[in-house]
Amino acid sequence: MRRLTEVTAQQFGRDGAALVYAVLILRSDGRALGLTDHDRDLAFTGQTFAASPGMSFDGLEQSADLAPDHAGVRTALHPDGITAGDIDAGRYAEAQVELWQVDADNTDARLLLLAGTLGEIERDGAEVNLELRAASERLNAPIGRLYQRSCSVQLGDDACGVDLSALGRSVEGTVEQESTQSIGILCSTARAPLDFAGGVLRIRTGELGGLERPIRTARTQTGGYVVSLWEALPRALISGDEVTLVMGCDKTFAACRDLFANAERFRGFPHIPGLAALAVQRSS
Repeated sequence: MRRLTEVTAQQFGRDGAALVYAVLILRSDGRALGLTDHDRDLAFTGQTFAASPGMSFDGLEQSADLAPDHAGVRTALHPDGITAGDIDAGRYAEAQVELWQVDADNTDARLLLLAGTLGEIERDGAEVNLELRAASERLNAPIGRLYQRSCSVQLGDDACGVDLSALGRSVEGTVEQESTQSIGILCSTARAPLDFAGGVLRIRTGELGGLERPIRTARTQTGGYVVSLWEALPRALISGDEVTLVMGCDKTFAACRDLFANAERFRGFPHIPGLAALAVQRSS
């Protein structure tokens, strides 16, 4: 049960209370965006919630069995708000969100209705539909371990323990061949191109600065590499843009042992017999 402060209870309970909704979106790059369905801007918690481009609230779905709570919000593309370019670039992926109900006459009277992450984003012309997902959605995530030969964790995360910032596990370069998916990169540091398969391309400068994309394959070229991405960039990188190539892992025990000296933390089961072994046992 949500508890109201004394101020909030008094303001919400008075006749003609000007109750409105406000949404805070905090992107992974640190940019915060506030929207409200009120007819003028609001400010609280150090954040301005803009009435223009504004928003409309579609309602909050709640359940008593710990199923995820959802809310829908409609707003419009705007140069100072949500832009098509930022959506296409993935800058709203896994953004943190808060949904508030606020007394427009006294913003000290407010109630946090939902805190979680931004889900699906749908565009219809200049209109944008946002799905707000409560943090309780994480309770639907599968738990336990998979019994498989390959490692089940991501390279560099806490379970893996590999320090990708260590010397030699990434190289810096500049874009030479402009493309959205197959990118030529000049760099002075040499590594085997296979080391970058399954790794990450990090864009440091330019319009797409701050974005990351997983690397599908890499091959050498004179003075550097050509990397192919699993997912195309929303626009081509420009010659001279600065990038970083981070090593990848094919999730085999051999790679964990030989490339990263991390065999003790391997999160797979490399000695599980395969189907061939079962067939041999059955035939004998």
